[in-house]
Amino acid sequence: MRIVATLKSMDEIEHLGNIGVDVFLVQTNYFTAKAVYPFSLSEIDLIVKKVKQMQKSIYILMNTMIHETDLVELHNYLSILNKMNVDGIVCFDMTILVASKEHNMEHLMIYQPGTMNTNGYDSWFLHQFKIKGMTISKEITLEDIIDISSNHHHLEISLVGHGYLDMFYSRRPLLTNYFSFKGEKIQNYLSSTSFYLKEEMRKNEEYPIVEDRFGTYIFRSKKLSSFQELGVLKPYLTDLFLERIFMSDDEYYQAIKAYQNESLVSSFFNTYNKLYDSGFYYRKTEKIKGENE
Repeated sequence: MRIVATLKSMDEIEHLGNIGVDVFLVQTNYFTAKAVYPFSLSEIDLIVKKVKQMQKSIYILMNTMIHETDLVELHNYLSILNKMNVDGIVCFDMTILVASKEHNMEHLMIYQPGTMNTNGYDSWFLHQFKIKGMTISKEITLEDIIDISSNHHHLEISLVGHGYLDMFYSRRPLLTNYFSFKGEKIQNYLSSTSFYLKEEMRKNEEYPIVEDRFGTYIFRSKKLSSFQELGVLKPYLTDLFLERIFMSDDEYYQAIKAYQNESLVSSFFNTYNKLYDSGFYYRKTEKIKGENE
């Protein structure tokens, strides 16, 4: 199982490689939503060369919704990436899977639509596209993950297993609308990771919120950890993605080390345990009648 980590800067490549990162996930300055550390195409070209020198792999994150007005730019982007020797493209919109065929790049595609890959039929269907892999939904149980992964139809199976997971998306600029309604002039709030929501019924929980030019995203109040499930998951997963948003560099580095070395997990939890939970590994997402009413 490979550890996939988000790259923050070119200066950190060597350090991430040394602490156990197998695959560098690179955000783009155009086709990446929730991008806190986006790179230009020229920068990505340099990153690919540096990562390859370390005999590591590199994935490009393209997780935006694709609209008709994006198609020309999308094909131009794919054409350039096709010449860069990248190892994978993590995509959210199936339009990218279809477009990749025109560039003979389908073998690089990892379909990661968030909550949609939830059953065994998905792997069979996606196998027809001859893509590289699929990321299982972030909101299904450990038992279901294993069931789906056991019948993967030769696709590489991955999971977003660590960090804040988004639970809500809207194309509306919700922070912009809020500040406008309140008559407040806030500078440089787009893509800022310093804002949180509090609900009337859950006053002790804070939900991180980010707005960028693609819309607004709200995240769970707790970060997901998969340390305890790692032994069970390893035989089934090719890649484990570690989310980085709303996380300090030191916490991220310590998490990467702990996934490589089980003896470090206890120390990690002693420092950060209150901010983590097991997500939906042991509880289904459907609401039970009468619960919490």
